[in-house]
Amino acid sequence: MVGLHGGGLSIGGIMEMFETDADAGVMFGEIEFDFGGVVRADETYDVAGEVLSVDRKYGRKAGSFDRVKFVHRLHASGDPDPTVTVTHTWIIPRQEAA
Repeated sequence: MVGLHGGGLSIGGIMEMFETDADAGVMFGEIEFDFGGVVRADETYDVAGEVLSVDRKYGRKAGSFDRVKFVHRLHASGDPDPTVTVTHTWIIPRQEAA
């Protein structure tokens, strides 16, 4: 949650960026944590995020959807190496083209 909140966009803001909303059936696909250090409650962290990929997929039952992968890196203030890297994958259903 620190990565999402510190990254500058809410979950709704991320959905807006990908031109969707909560009513579309967005699902969290995967989440991966890579710890480069210990996260401490009394520490201040800088957070940077980026979109790694957006892949359009098609499933017989699911129809068209985007598999969106993005990352948040948390750095203790002044430390160039991330304390933790959080990689998210979201599944965003898309309407079929008419």
